[in-house]
Amino acid sequence: MNRMGKPIRFLLAMVASLAIGCVSSYQPHEPGRIHFVLAKGTRMLERDGRLYGISGLSIDPIEMVAGDPVAETHARTFVKRRQTSLWVMLLGAAVMVPGGFLNTTDPGHLGQKIVARGMIGAAGATVLGALLVYALAPTHLYDAVNIYNDGVARSRPEESPSSGSGPLPPVGGVPTVRASKNDGD
Repeated sequence: MNRMGKPIRFLLAMVASLAIGCVSSYQPHEPGRIHFVLAKGTRMLERDGRLYGISGLSIDPIEMVAGDPVAETHARTFVKRRQTSLWVMLLGAAVMVPGGFLNTTDPGHLGQKIVARGMIGAAGATVLGALLVYALAPTHLYDAVNIYNDGVARSRPEESPSSGSGPLPPVGGVPTVRASKNDGD
């Protein structure tokens, strides 16, 4: 028993030391840009240290991209589609419940069965359509974030050539000669 205990303790110590090295709070975010983060047990967006909610009825995405009209349009579309689809799903469920109560197995109530099944079918189709709209709404959120981040990148001044990044500018005063198709004729 003593022989087996030492290797197991050693193995556990190694695994624990590796796990400790994996913990970090480092976030390599550029200032002004929007990033998806996991916070408060859900996905959120973060810009300059401030968290924005993106779930359910939140209007935070519009505020998050304020200042870029195209990004704001996409954020508004995301929020409207999410909010509308949630309300339509709720309405569909509200119609489905009475349809379920009206649906009967008693003989002789054919009219009631038809109405009940029609209500359930229409409500089901409504809920499925709203789910589709809800599921496709995030494409506009991604567009809003990308457009906003592209705008942030464009608004930054270019780095100077002396910083060592990027190609050197052309030498001034030296004309560049381009070959044309008619040179060989």
